[in-house]
Amino acid sequence: MSSTPASRQPERWQAMVDDPGRPGNWVALPENGLGALMAFAAGPGYARPRSGVVPRPVRVTLERPGRPPISWEEERTPEDDAVILESIVSYLAEAGITAAAPVTAWEILLPEGVTGADLERRTGAAMAEVPVRRGPLTQAEVDAVVHAVQDVVSP
Repeated sequence: MSSTPASRQPERWQAMVDDPGRPGNWVALPENGLGALMAFAAGPGYARPRSGVVPRPVRVTLERPGRPPISWEEERTPEDDAVILESIVSYLAEAGITAAAPVTAWEILLPEGVTGADLERRTGAAMAEVPVRRGPLTQAEVDAVVHAVQDVVSP
């Protein structure tokens, strides 16, 4: 990511983690790589790990030849958290962010009256303007997310 050199990334994540008490319109981000990228784009003071989160259950599906699949939910385990974190770290690495905080759930500080749905619409619209390409994230996709988040967080 061109705006934050790799050598400064650990400091940026640490500053975000160290700012837990700022009041305001904090909105939960998706618990995935895109959510972590949005937290990174918002930057220190505008993103923080979500506290008091009850992890969503894991949906398990058993597929059997010639029979309908059976699905159920199970409590999320530390191993599940490790898989989620690994996928987040991988996604961020594709975005050029090599040092990630060991956090799966983030929230972002939005201006009063702005919702998570507003942020998703803006981010989705920005990404829709980037040519579609299969494979790893492109710098254009990363830039689209970063600029959309930054425009919403600090208009």
